[in-house]
Amino acid sequence: MPTYEYICRLCDHAFDAFQSMKDDSLTSCPSCGKEGLKRLIGGGAGIIFKGSGFYETHSWFCSKRIACFHFG
Repeated sequence: MPTYEYICRLCDHAFDAFQSMKDDSLTSCPSCGKEGLKRLIGGGAGIIFKGSGFYETHSWFCSKRIACFHFG
C-alpha cells in the first residue's frame, strides 16, 4: 500500500498514512481534530530493494566462451 504524506493547514501537524489507492483522502487532523488536512504530492520512493542479493558481489557473470555463472 502507498504511503501518503499529510499536513494540517490549521496546526501544521505533518504525518504519513498508509492507505489504499482506492481510499479517499483523510480530512480530520489527528492532532487538533479539525478538518484542515491536505495531502502532499511527493516524489515517491522509487523502487526499494529489500533482502539479500542486491549487491555488486551478487551479480551474474557471462563470458563469450562459457555459460553464465552466478557468483555470491
